Amino acid sequence: MNFKMTLVNNSAFPIDVVLRGPNRKVVTTPLSPHMKAAIGTFPFGSQSGGTNLSVEVRSTTPHWNFKFEANSGGSVDRSQEYHYMPDNKANVYQHIGPSTGNWKDMALSFCPAFSSKSWMSLLDTGPDDTLASITIPGTHDTGTYGGGGLLQRSNQCQTLSIQDQLNAGIRWFDLRLGIVGEELEVHHSSYPQNVFLGKDILPAIKTFLAQQGTETVILCVNQEGGSSASPQGHGFNGLLHKFMMAGVTQNKLYDRPEMPKLADMKGCVVLMRRDAGANFGIQAQGWPPDKKDTFFSPAGNPKIKFSIQDAYAYGTDYLTAKWRNVKDQLAVAAGRSDGEAWYINFTSASRAPLTDPIDIAIDQTNLQGVNYQFHAYLCTQASPMHFGTIPMDFPESPEGLVKLLISMNKLKGI
Repeated sequence: MNFKMTLVNNSAFPIDVVLRGPNRKVVTTPLSPHMKAAIGTFPFGSQSGGTNLSVEVRSTTPHWNFKFEANSGGSVDRSQEYHYMPDNKANVYQHIGPSTGNWKDMALSFCPAFSSKSWMSLLDTGPDDTLASITIPGTHDTGTYGGGGLLQRSNQCQTLSIQDQLNAGIRWFDLRLGIVGEELEVHHSSYPQNVFLGKDILPAIKTFLAQQGTETVILCVNQEGGSSASPQGHGFNGLLHKFMMAGVTQNKLYDRPEMPKLADMKGCVVLMRRDAGANFGIQAQGWPPDKKDTFFSPAGNPKIKFSIQDAYAYGTDYLTAKWRNVKDQLAVAAGRSDGEAWYINFTSASRAPLTDPIDIAIDQTNLQGVNYQFHAYLCTQASPMHFGTIPMDFPESPEGLVKLLISMNKLKGI
């Protein structure tokens, strides 16, 4: 078995990567900051047991001395697509692809360690940069971790709570809300999820931002399910306004229609609206149904241009087709092919009732779900890279996916 190796240094300092294989083969590859290198062939020994391949990373400023070993005579379990944290100094992201004849693709991406709770404090941005200028991890159907009943698996797109998502580095939240009593409850289609805007979501965000004042949280709100009005006669707009005014720290809610400057949004909640009746917040009512499209917000001066990939209905080739759409939009965002726009790229999809969201995101049998394909792709990308906002299902799998995405930004000093 041979490896086709890709090595990426996504740190701000040079490193040396030393590969040692069987038959005393040694390859030393110097990597400058934010550099990618491809090594055409590297043998993976056929001995049973023992160390067949070792990867050593050396750096003096700061000090890295990391060693990875692959064992068992060329049999590498694809579930090893996690990250290593040697002495909490660096993250080393690994991807090993499936066998193709006598070849396996292997990628190692070396990134400095940082806190997911405060990653926005490290952004190296200018005074005119906006939320559309950076790469932001998000979640699709953010509040579907609390539901139950017979259709829980087909409705569930998340397992992490709002607090856990925030701590993991998620900053863009897809909230589908419906009127239930005098509250706004998360729904997936018409199915309530037992997670509420006023009782659960906003308190968690308020507490988080009080502790992490450099961060910004974007709430993308749509009306879905529930009643047309509350028992006291309040409509969706009225209830949303009530909860946002009460649940967000004073002067920390951005609900204007124009795109805000990133530097002005520290500690703030930014409201984006997809519902037809929106009259405050960034308005995105031209959202494309089940496809990739561009559109302008109906309000604001200047109006905001959006480039959105939200294709979600697929046939039997759902893993291949969905990843193709995601990858194409990543290229569009990186090249800004749709001009100055807010690029939003959903990795989520549905094939109900045949395939549940977790099977598309993770594919627990073969580990070839969209999240794993995305992780493999990111392992081969040298930062800084602009990918826009990426809403995901189950972003905790594979481990390190969110941090790897965050590391695509230009970060100060690391």
